Formats: sequence, structure tokens, C-alpha cells
Amino acid sequence: MKIKDLDLLNDPRRLFEKKQYYLYGASGGGKRMSHLLEKLNIPVASFIDSDEKKQGTVWEDRSVIPPQALNDIDPANAGIIIASSYAKEIIGAMEQMDLPDSLEVCTGWSVRRAIYSALCADADYLDETLKEQAAAVSSLWGKHRHLYMRRQLQLPDEDFIRMVYDPDTILICNPTKVGSRTIYRSLQQLHIPCIHTHSIANNMDWMDMAGGEEKEKRREWRKYLIRSRQSVHGAPLRIITGVREPVSHGTSLYWQLLDELCLKESRDFQTMQEACLEFIKKFTWLPPAKGEIPDPLYGFYSACRKGRKYGMEFDWYDQCLKRELGVDVYAFPFDREKGYAIIRTDYVEIFLYRMEDLNNLEKELADFVGNSDFHLLDANRSTDKEYQFAYKEFMKTFNPPQELIDFYYKGNPYMDHFYTEEQKKEMLKRWF
Repeated sequence: MKIKDLDLLNDPRRLFEKKQYYLYGASGGGKRMSHLLEKLNIPVASFIDSDEKKQGTVWEDRSVIPPQALNDIDPANAGIIIASSYAKEIIGAMEQMDLPDSLEVCTGWSVRRAIYSALCADADYLDETLKEQAAAVSSLWGKHRHLYMRRQLQLPDEDFIRMVYDPDTILICNPTKVGSRTIYRSLQQLHIPCIHTHSIANNMDWMDMAGGEEKEKRREWRKYLIRSRQSVHGAPLRIITGVREPVSHGTSLYWQLLDELCLKESRDFQTMQEACLEFIKKFTWLPPAKGEIPDPLYGFYSACRKGRKYGMEFDWYDQCLKRELGVDVYAFPFDREKGYAIIRTDYVEIFLYRMEDLNNLEKELADFVGNSDFHLLDANRSTDKEYQFAYKEFMKTFNPPQELIDFYYKGNPYMDHFYTEEQKKEMLKRWF
């Protein structure tokens, strides 16, 4: 049995290579998938379900068969689509069934994403009715992207006020994909008041590409309020933030946005490696070309490219903590052996951790938040995402270009602030 999610994302035309499909899951997900395949003129043979009450019945005009019937399927002409939210559990059970290696399986997530990519590419083998829907679908995703970025990259006024005036509130503020959701959930479990954001700016300052005097006034006002917190409460604002190896950060960020924003809209059929590298170059690595117009859909990523020096993962601290709070983390020592630093100024205390060492820092974090019961919960892991199977295969073959490696690993002072030469050599083994 082979999980073919990545192959399908690399080339959506593979979906049409099988004469028919069996849908695993005689439920709402299976119903929606069968209707989608009907629009593509792809035959659905039967539904598969492990629920004995459903086996032998008819669902959506098709029979429901037990998982044991998978052994009777002809792998050359038929494939399996997991049309259920329990894909991880279903695939785990199928792997115990000694199914033929030639049997191809893909998840409903990969089918939907592949079809969307084909729609955006105006593929000539798609039904005309579906093509007419492509513009509406693209428009819907565009609006969703804007709302997503707005939610992710601004600090709402009410949260900013709570951060300033509640002496117990802890701010978790960092670049994306550095394990911050794990810390946030861990604090929530102990009912420790906290705010999770990727920007201290409010009122959509990151989306204000033009800048201007009003924007600077708002920034100075925020600095004043945060500094005044010390005199009001006699306690600094506590901030938790993290850093991560940049290449793995870029790939992880791409796959999360692929899942949540359906990024892959190429007019041709890029491979996932090509699409991922294009994203890393455009939004986390290279500065904008002369005369390039920022992409408003990706607000923060486009806007902060204007000041790109050492990579988005590292420049973030200058563009957020230094600009918004006046705290230059690179002016303070970082314990590269232990993987963390505590930065103290007159009005803030910052716990800065290296994600690769996060699981070893429970005690230090517990001391920082003032609660000995603190322990880390798993959250926002790629192994729990719908794209987990494609991502796992992708990471086995992902080959970052030498230009990207050299940018981060040779003479990058911000990278060197967090990682020793020996640590960098060890991390490079992942990519070569």
C-alpha cells in the first residue's frame, strides 16, 4: 500500500489515471467527495466503512463494503480515497492488513487541493462547469487569505489593553511555526492569562505598506503604554518568544499556509519542491527586487521584505521587538549550549528559546511563568495535520539549493547568534 498524496499534489492529472475509486468513509465526507468526483466524471465504485452497521447497506446509491474487501480490489484499475476525518487511524489500520504494495491510497485533503490547483491552472481535462467555478473559488480563497492574515498578524485593541493593564498576563509573541501554540495551550491549561500573537502592532500596522507619521505616532504611543506598565504595576511585561532553524521553518510555514490558504495556484504544474522554494525565496529569504510591488494578500510577509537582511525568521526581532518595544535581542547574549536566554530591561522580561531545545526547557519556562506545575503539551504539530502524509514524504526528498544554505549558514550574524558552528553542521545533515 502506498500513500500517494505528494504525487497527486505534484501532478493532479494522476487523479484521472484510475478507472474508478473506492471511498473509505460512508458518511458526510464520503458523500461530499463522491459528488466532487462525479463532477470530474470519475466513477466511484463503492464505499468502505469499518462500521458493521453500515456494511452491506447502500449509501449514495452505492454499496458499502467492509475493509477486508480491499484485498479484492485490482490496484491497476482502482484506487482508494480516504474521505473521512479519521485518515490517520484508517491508514494505520490498513497498514496492518498486509495489502498489496501496488495499491494506491490518497486522502480527501490531497484530492481537494489537487483539484483546486488544476482549476487555477485551467486544466483542459476538467469539466467546463468546474472551470466556470474557478474564478469564484479563487476569489473566495483570496478573501479568506486576507482575513487569515488579519487575524494572525495584528494584536486586537482589547488584547493590547489587557496586556498593558493586567499584571499577570503573559505575551507569547514570535515568528510563526516555532512551537508557540504548544506554550500557549500549556499556559491555558493552568489558567495562566496569556495572549498569543505574531505581532505587537495593532490597527493593522503591518498591512499599512505606506507607513507614515500616523503609524509612527501609534508605535510611540504603544511604547509609552508598555513602559508605563512598570510604574503602574511594579512589574515588567513578560514575553515568551522563540527562534527556529530557518530552512525547516520555511518549509513548515509553507505547508501550513498551503493547508489553510491553498497557496499552490501556479498556472503550470509546479512540483511541491518548486512551489515551496518559490515561497521561501519570496517571503522569507530574499529582499524584494527593485520596483517590486508588495503582495497585499500576504501583508506581513510582503511588507517586512522591505527591511530584509538576514532572513524573515531573524529579521522579525528587529521589525517587531526592536521597532515596537525598543528591545534589540541581538544586543543581549544567548546561551547557545542551553538554547535559551532571558532578557531583562526596565519594562520587559523576555524568555527567548530555541525551538530545537524547547522540550528540554520545561523547568526554565516554569520558573519564568512562576508556576511549578507547568509542562508542555503537544499542539500544532505537522503529524496531526491533514497534510501529514504528503509532508512526511516531501521532507524525505526536499533538497534546498546551495544558495539558500549559504545565505543562512555562512556568515549570517543573526543565525550565528543562536547556533554554534557544530550545531549548524549537525543540522545540515538533515538536508544533505
